[in-house]
Amino acid sequence: MISDAIAEINESYTELYGVSELADSLQINKSYLIRRFKKEVGLTPGRYLMTIRIGKAKKLLTRPQYQLEVIAALCGFSGANYFCKAYKKETGETPTAVRNRTAPPAELYIPDSENNEIYL
Repeated sequence: MISDAIAEINESYTELYGVSELADSLQINKSYLIRRFKKEVGLTPGRYLMTIRIGKAKKLLTRPQYQLEVIAALCGFSGANYFCKAYKKETGETPTAVRNRTAPPAELYIPDSENNEIYL
C-alpha cells in the first residue's frame, strides 16, 4: 500500500492537490495513510510530496529559459508566489538566488536536443 502511495506521488506530483486526494485515489482513510506512510518512510506523505516537488524545481531552476511561474506549474505548485515561499521554507534560499548562482546566462545556454527537458 505504501509503495502504491509512493508511486502515485512520484507519477502524479504535478496534479496532486494534497494527502486527501492521494488517500481517495488509493481508497484508504487519510489518517491511516499518514500513520502508515510516516512509520514506513519516516516522512508524512505531504512532506514527501513537497520533497519531490522541490527536487524537481531545483533541476528546472538551472534552466534560464523557464520562468518561475512555469517552474511552479511544472512542479505542481498553484503559483509562483506559493512556490517561492515553499522553496525558501524547504531550502533556506529563494529560487531566484539559486537561479542566479547556478544557471548559465541565457545567451550561453545550449538546450540538450536529445532530451525533452520540460519533463522531469
